Amino acid sequence: MLLGLGHRRLAFLAQKSPLAGDIESEAGFLEGVRRSRDAAIHATVVRHDTTAAGILQALRPLMAPTTRPTALLVPNAFYYLAVVTGLAQLDWHVPRQVSVISRDEDPFLSFITPAPARYVVSPRVYARSILHAVAELLEGGNIGLRATQLMPRFVRGASIDRVPAAD
Repeated sequence: MLLGLGHRRLAFLAQKSPLAGDIESEAGFLEGVRRSRDAAIHATVVRHDTTAAGILQALRPLMAPTTRPTALLVPNAFYYLAVVTGLAQLDWHVPRQVSVISRDEDPFLSFITPAPARYVVSPRVYARSILHAVAELLEGGNIGLRATQLMPRFVRGASIDRVPAAD
């Protein structure tokens, strides 16, 4: 999505001690950039300590005028809130100057303007995946350890736009 909008400087904001889903998201982010085969694309991963102050501390050097990304992918709805408010504090306008996507959905995101671009997993699909495992257990089966990947739906929102003309 971001590459299609002309973004060539991208950042993934991840916590210092990532969860399994965050590790996969980071790998997918970097793989997507590698697969584009566009030498002009610069992607970086920036780590923070999961606090609002820590996220702001990570944003300050990241948003240096000469190297700043034009788009950010944030793997948590609460971090998204800290990022967009931190950007506002640093006088960066979303999406006019920087686009931001939340990997996760949370009901509070529907109260933020501009409406966040985000990925939404259907509650019904999520519940069905859990129900399947519970049914196996009830039938005396052994569910074992297996990864279940749910494909989210992208909600465009208004927090992303074409790369700024000056870039």
